[in-house]
Parts: sequence; C-alpha cells; structure tokens
Amino acid sequence: MLVSVIKNFISLQRSQWFDGQKISKIQSKKLREVILHAYRNVAFYKELYSRAGVELNKPIVLEKLPFVTKEDLRNVPLESRVLRGIISKKHHVIYTSGSSGMPFKIVQDSREVAIFEALRIRSILAQGARFTDKVCQLRPVSVGGEQQFYLLAERKRFYGFIRKGRARPIPLTSQIDAHLEVIEKWKPQILFAPPSYLVALMDYCEKIDRRPAFRIVRSSGEVLTARVRKAVSDFFQAEVYDNYGAAEVGSIAWECPAREGYHINAETVFVEVLRDGHPVSPGEEGEICVTSLYRYTTPFIRYLLGDIVTLLDDECSCGRGLPLLGKIHGRMVDVIVRRDGLPVFPLTILHSFHDIEGLDRFKVVQRSDYVIEVYIKPRVGWSEEAVKSEVEKRCNILFPDTPYTLKIVEEFENNAAKFRPVI
Repeated sequence: MLVSVIKNFISLQRSQWFDGQKISKIQSKKLREVILHAYRNVAFYKELYSRAGVELNKPIVLEKLPFVTKEDLRNVPLESRVLRGIISKKHHVIYTSGSSGMPFKIVQDSREVAIFEALRIRSILAQGARFTDKVCQLRPVSVGGEQQFYLLAERKRFYGFIRKGRARPIPLTSQIDAHLEVIEKWKPQILFAPPSYLVALMDYCEKIDRRPAFRIVRSSGEVLTARVRKAVSDFFQAEVYDNYGAAEVGSIAWECPAREGYHINAETVFVEVLRDGHPVSPGEEGEICVTSLYRYTTPFIRYLLGDIVTLLDDECSCGRGLPLLGKIHGRMVDVIVRRDGLPVFPLTILHSFHDIEGLDRFKVVQRSDYVIEVYIKPRVGWSEEAVKSEVEKRCNILFPDTPYTLKIVEEFENNAAKFRPVI
C-alpha cells in the first residue's frame, strides 16, 4: 500500500501544475476508459446503457449518457453495481453518508484506496501540513456496539503502522469530554472535523474554560459558513480549510492557501454543473454531476449528488491548473440535542442505523420541546416488529434519558435529492 500511495502522490503532485488544456486531455482519455469499463464489466451500467440505446462503439458523447441517482443505486443489488459482481475479502467496503435517508455500500480495491490517500496527502500538504504533524480526525461510527468511545483500528501492515504513529481517529459521538482529553494529551497540530462538531467542541471548551490550539483545521462533510469559519479560526487560532467530497466519488475539491475557490481533483473526478440537465455558464448555480475517473470496482458515472455549486472560469493565483469550484451550497445539517445538553451528530445517527437489516429508510425529527420523533420504513418482506425493536435499541443508546417516539411509515417524500434524514 505504501508504495502505491507514494507513486500516486508523486503523479498528482506533478499533474496539478499542468495547464487546463493538458488536464482536459487526461480527463477525456480517462472518461472513455471508465465508461467502456463499466459497460463491459458492471451489470447495472450494461443494462442502463443498453436500455437507453447508447452506442459505445462510436465516439462517446457524455451528454447522451443517462444520469444516475442515489435511488437508482439503492434499488439494485450490490452485486449488480460492482465489477463482475465479485466481492472478495481483498475488497474494502465503505458506506455513503446516508443523506438520502439510508446509506448504501460501496466496494473499492487497494488501488482505489491508495489513490484516495494520495489525494488527501496532496491537499493537506498544500494547506500547510508537514509530514511530522500529528492529526486527529473525527470518524462517524455506529453506537450499536458495547463500547462507544475507542480508538478506531487503522489499516494493517506497514502503511497502517506509519499512519497510526501520526494519526488518531476519534469516534464522532457525544462524549466531547473524552475527545478533549485525547486532544489535550496528544496535542495534534491538525484537526479534521465537520462544522457541526467544531461548533459543539467550541461550546464545550468555553463552558469549562479550556482552549486547545491547532495550526490547521480541515472542515468537510457539511456546509462551512463564513461565520463558523471565522469563529473556529479565532477560537483555535488555526488556519481553516474547507474540503468537499462524497463517499461515492472520494475527494472532489479543496481549498489552497489562496482561498480563491475549491481546486477540483480533475485527475480523478469529472465535474458537470447542470440546470434542467444542461450545463450552466461559469459563475451560475447548478446541480453538481460527478463521474469518478478512478473507481472501477464500483463505478459512478454522471452521478447526481444533489448539491448546488458554481463552477468558476478563473485561474487560481497559486498557479495550479486544476479547475475551480466557487460556492458550494451543500446540505446544511441539524444536530439533535439530548436532555443532558450533549449533541448527537447526524453522521452518528446515520452510521448507527445503516447496518440494521430490514430498514429501508428513516427520518429523525426533534421538536422545539426536545421530543424526538423517529420515522422508519421497513423493507418489504421483513418483520416490522423486528426492525422496530432494533431501531429502539439504537435510539436508547443515542438518546439516553431523552423522550422519543417511533413510528412506522409506508413512504417518505419522493424528492430524494432534497430529503433530510435528520432535522
């Protein structure tokens, strides 16, 4: 793994300085390769393109390929979405964030993991990190297990050993007091966390009059507003950088110190910004449509994320040739508050529910009187009582001493792109 990460990192370090024309040529070649690969080797795309009458023996016109949504992928078996339907022990299985109301699985191989790691190293070094820096990263976990607070296991072998020495993952739970203990004892220079967690950490630190310091704070997973950015920077005396990505396609774009936009990882993703299915002009808002140029095990081609963004026609003063995103109007998320005042983060809820067998979709709503309403939709053919019982177990852990109601529903609103699972 280490050798593969290094090779990809060196290649990415070089290609980010290519001019736009050269980067476009690289993208065109990779686009054709991944589309042909998906058609020939993945059942879902074979059927999708055949049904749409797409002729891949001719020059590929991207605009003629059908869009793919989260609902499309959730409604087909995992084996139909992966390379030749084969999932082995060598593959890595991850989950989407569940912004559509229920996460779904993604399978990737070691080559794809290495590219993901190389992309992360490129962006963090550009943002001022050093190889000697210590990093703490908040990771969403399920609370279904016996122990909620623990250090997550890193990847095995030599690369995992190296990462373990410089990186400490922290589970995204309500136990901010335990998190702060780890942070103050280990003294990391860099913190990775979603904005909602950063706000909760600041609030907690203010209450107990403690103020940890970081040199760099990397935000991701949610919209980072200007107000929160300034508050985080002032409180932790840190440089704050926002990063944009999705589990389905990996890292999409990131800020450099010039902060003139978000650099798109054009070597690994092809971005379209659309309105009513057609490209918008630079500076205009539109829905982002992403094609992964490196995910061959579980391809994502013309995949609609549901976020609204703007594409810039400018060049960054840093000199990189990577295209730029302007504003990112992703999903704002809400935090559930327990009766004892501790926050329950949306990603914690999503990851606590994603492995419940028979649960098709859910929604968690907290009223102004703090009562929590949990709505669930069991899958057809599954025992409603069994699914309800398992959800109750998770809710008792997530929301201790906090009143909640649980109701089974037949359907949720149809617009999956705007569906909010936690309110």
